[in-house]
Amino acid sequence: AVVYMRLRGDINAFIRRNKAGLVILTVFFLTDIVYLLNTTANVPIMDYWRYGDEFLDEIYNGGIKFSTFWESINGQRAVLTYFLFLINVKIFHWNTRVAVFFGAFVTGLTGLLLLKIMDADPDSEVRRPDLWLKNLTILGIIMVLFNYVQWEIKTIEFSAPFSVITFFIVLNMWLADRILNNLEMENEKVLWFAVLLGVCICFIYSAFFPAVVGAICICGAIQFFSDYKKDKFRYIGKYLITGSGIAGAAFIYLRGITGVVSSDANLTVFGQNIVNGEFARGLAIYLGSSILHTSFAEKLGFPIIIVTGSVVGILYILAICYCMKYRARMKSFFPLMLMLYTLLSALLLLYGRGNVFGPEYLCSSRYACQSRIGLTGILLVFREMMGEGKKVTRLSFLAKVLVPCFIISGMILSQMTEFRLSPFRRLTYDTMIEYIYDIDNKEDEDLSVFQANTPSQVRNTIESMKKYRLGIFYYLPADGRYDQLYGETE
Repeated sequence: AVVYMRLRGDINAFIRRNKAGLVILTVFFLTDIVYLLNTTANVPIMDYWRYGDEFLDEIYNGGIKFSTFWESINGQRAVLTYFLFLINVKIFHWNTRVAVFFGAFVTGLTGLLLLKIMDADPDSEVRRPDLWLKNLTILGIIMVLFNYVQWEIKTIEFSAPFSVITFFIVLNMWLADRILNNLEMENEKVLWFAVLLGVCICFIYSAFFPAVVGAICICGAIQFFSDYKKDKFRYIGKYLITGSGIAGAAFIYLRGITGVVSSDANLTVFGQNIVNGEFARGLAIYLGSSILHTSFAEKLGFPIIIVTGSVVGILYILAICYCMKYRARMKSFFPLMLMLYTLLSALLLLYGRGNVFGPEYLCSSRYACQSRIGLTGILLVFREMMGEGKKVTRLSFLAKVLVPCFIISGMILSQMTEFRLSPFRRLTYDTMIEYIYDIDNKEDEDLSVFQANTPSQVRNTIESMKKYRLGIFYYLPADGRYDQLYGETE
């Protein structure tokens, strides 16, 4: 009873301190639900046709094993994605919209976690003149979190795993930051953190785990070497526990991994791209497409994305320099970890994708899931900017206002653009459903709309969906004549 009362009191206090933030989060969450209701349909797309082709018969005939999910594809393991697919198939009869709305729900939880992190010092009172600046930052962070630049992920079944990945990136970086700022913490708690991070490396983060680990390790190294004169090896046990967990999990994940599909001379091409400027161009495209919708590149060309990305890149430089120079004032590595994650993800993408498909490929909306995380870090840094002199204070005030307004303006433009396009996406998904019903009369080239690896994956999966009453065939009559769904007769 005492624990319950204390928890209830903490929750009520949190709500009182964060009313505006909770209202903003609720508004954008509900807006996202309306968007998804109007945009999505119950139809598989992309890699999920391969999952259906490979796994459905195994799932319904007792043959699915952990080793099946652990198998690497294209040099990465997708255990989380496969597991969520299994749950959707067994419990919800493979309703892809369930996964989409689950993703929105988890994104809302991530928003709550970010509000909790920003509320890390509940005893401090925000001065009323600064309250609107705090709420402006929160508005920017929530808009970035529900970023409609990433429509490609939001509207399909990948929404579920990607939202879970984002949640655990934020959670693990927050926990790592708490340890770095309280190295007196018991080794048992550090061990539990190492276990959680190891589990995430093996089963959740997939190919992006080096970016998460790299961001945490860089901040850990900064803390260790900056305090070395004072602490020496006093807290080395904490670093060894975490490092051992990371190394062990990375070994388990990478051992036996196969199927890397990329250039035969990746390092050479990557080096050439750095020298000839393609790397910088790809990075600018990646950062610019974190704010601007991909349709801007189609209408106005890539220069608008590159210019925007260059501005965002300058903000990264300023924010990282501020974190390094005023580390004691910041009192947190969390924003720096978020920014480093996005930049390290850019390296992975430029090496693994940019080398093969060119830098323009990084304008794909799916990669906004990685780049949005760094924008959150930038907003948190500029929120903390403060000065000691009148002139500096004015500059910091302008920074606190202009940076969120710049990011929010991009979010608004992208959101308006996506809302105009969303009805056409729904038409595309509805057309795909019609193709599924009429699959026997479709040529292989007609099936490219499903974005599957091969037409046979689509055809085989549709047969399995009929066989096991999945997806749009859940209400299939017992005699298997799906035309009866529309009241038609032969």
